[in-house]
Amino acid sequence: MLEKPIGSDSESAEEIISTIGQWIDEDRVFRLKSEFAWSQQPRSRTTRIVSNIAVFAAEDPAVLMVRSSFMVTEFQAGDFRTYTGWSGHKLRETRASFEILVKQVNLIDCDQNLRNPSIIL
Repeated sequence: MLEKPIGSDSESAEEIISTIGQWIDEDRVFRLKSEFAWSQQPRSRTTRIVSNIAVFAAEDPAVLMVRSSFMVTEFQAGDFRTYTGWSGHKLRETRASFEILVKQVNLIDCDQNLRNPSIIL
């Protein structure tokens, strides 16, 4: 069950936000360098905006819930695509970082026919 958000001036909230950004970048780079990224021929060029980040405490003090809004623009093979929505993460604090327990991505146009956005999001 979610409790009230951790304050935006909290040092731990800033650390969490920084860590999530690093995970997103590292995960994406790893997947794109893989020989199995067939849907990325030619590779996409993307830019993203992440905002409205809220960090919530959970019943377990080692677990945090994070919600953020995003907008991703992709350019691939002459086409532009824009994905917008919100993401939710359930994180567990470890010795040096955080472990992603659950990740959920919710697109505002999820009821439409979308080209496979899984590698982008």
